[in-house]
Amino acid sequence: MTKTRLRFPLLCLLLCCLTGCKGQKNQPPAPFSALTWNASYEDVKEAHGNEIESYPSVYEGTTYVYEAVYQERNGTLKYMFDSEEKLMCIAWAYETDDPEDLESVYRSLKKEVEDVHGESCSPSAASGYGDVWYLQEGDIILTAVSVQDGSALQYAYLNAAVSNQEKRRTAVRPAGNHFP
Repeated sequence: MTKTRLRFPLLCLLLCCLTGCKGQKNQPPAPFSALTWNASYEDVKEAHGNEIESYPSVYEGTTYVYEAVYQERNGTLKYMFDSEEKLMCIAWAYETDDPEDLESVYRSLKKEVEDVHGESCSPSAASGYGDVWYLQEGDIILTAVSVQDGSALQYAYLNAAVSNQEKRRTAVRPAGNHFP
């Protein structure tokens, strides 16, 4: 009877470990989207409906844009595909006329990523702020720009296939103009 009691918890633990390991591969890369890198345009359309806009992506495919709320803020979600219709980037963009709001959102998102991935390599920029996390599973880029007409932020997760491999090996945290 003792062997039976011991076998059941061990079997459950083994199943949990095996199921957990399998689930990690298909986890959504971005916290603002439930889709994975295996998603097709049809999957995106099924999840979000018709796009509000589409245009050529920097990956030689198409970018599809949808309205999206993240952290209680209205923004847009962008799904960028390459020429082979593979998803290369998922980004959430936010626009505001209030520079203080922009800074607040930026700090909140930066903390969210740092809590999971640690400190970023922060490139300096004269007209904006930026943080980059060079990760094995794909880079994360958080950028904000404030100009006279308004302010915008983009929070992007890149597929490992288009992430900067060279930067990952030589990343150094330079001094720069960024939100603390």
